[in-house]
Amino acid sequence: AAAVEIIEREGFEGLAARREEVDLRAEAAELDPAVRPEAPWNGAIEPLRELFLTGATGFLGSHLVTELLERTGARIHCLVRAADAESAFQRLRQTLVDRELWREEHAARLVAVAGDLAEPRYGLSEEAFRALGEGVDAVYHCGAWVNFTYPYKALWATNVRGTIEAMRLAGHGRAKPMHFISSIAATPEGDYSFRDVPIVYEHEDSESILGLY
Repeated sequence: AAAVEIIEREGFEGLAARREEVDLRAEAAELDPAVRPEAPWNGAIEPLRELFLTGATGFLGSHLVTELLERTGARIHCLVRAADAESAFQRLRQTLVDRELWREEHAARLVAVAGDLAEPRYGLSEEAFRALGEGVDAVYHCGAWVNFTYPYKALWATNVRGTIEAMRLAGHGRAKPMHFISSIAATPEGDYSFRDVPIVYEHEDSESILGLY
């Protein structure tokens, strides 16, 4: 939050003047051991009934909401930055209306969850966060602060902690799928720039941080 306040008060230059070097390898080396499934997957593949989605009011996220509504029969619990559930639903609805995606028949299958991607547990109480995680069949994490000019420290709360909290939520109760939508910058330049065929596969572990800062 401090980095965001500096940007708002003094602009990007003000933050750059205070920039400290970040050891990205150290940042990626450890994860809270509590971020893990509390029970293993039971092996059953069942119809999706309840889904959780971040980023629903973004451009990509709003289209993802529509796809999930059309391709599944599930209820979609959408995290929306707002003061309360009613305001969150109105913001979600207006976003879909503005993009000509709103269908009145889908209203009953949309649940707006008022919260903040940058906050621990998305600003929810421990009880509400746990109940949400235990009640959904899959997590779709599409929310992010997309800005290629801001430094890591300014984006950390929303993009890094937001992702960790999505993993934490997916681990409550039984193990469940978490689908992570990231940007083109998720694959460091060093992973493909020196290959004859510039392809990076999902199962590969990245050893490079070239191009990330």
